[in-house]
Amino acid sequence: MIALTSLWQIPLCMFLAKKLGMLGTVLINVGVGFGLNVMAVKTSMWWISPYSWTTRIMCPILGILPNGELAGIGDSLRNPVVIPIGTILSIILFALLLIVTANWFKKQEVN
Repeated sequence: MIALTSLWQIPLCMFLAKKLGMLGTVLINVGVGFGLNVMAVKTSMWWISPYSWTTRIMCPILGILPNGELAGIGDSLRNPVVIPIGTILSIILFALLLIVTANWFKKQEVN
């Protein structure tokens, strides 16, 4: 599930690496990923931030909160409804980014 819900980052990072280089890509991914993940994962709007999807899906699968503590029996983060939602959103975003970046890379000149 972690690999599946993180697939959308591959075309995004390839595009960013071409535009900004490796250091810029890493800094943006770590900064935005850390910020959006922490802010969104425990809210009801978690589905808006792609960086929170993997973390949110792992809560009901593993029974562990994002901070590493065990989730209680009645904890709202253990709701398994988020699993198909996050998975479908990840696949859709991956497909969209793949199409957009594939078209962008196709237009690039070969060096």
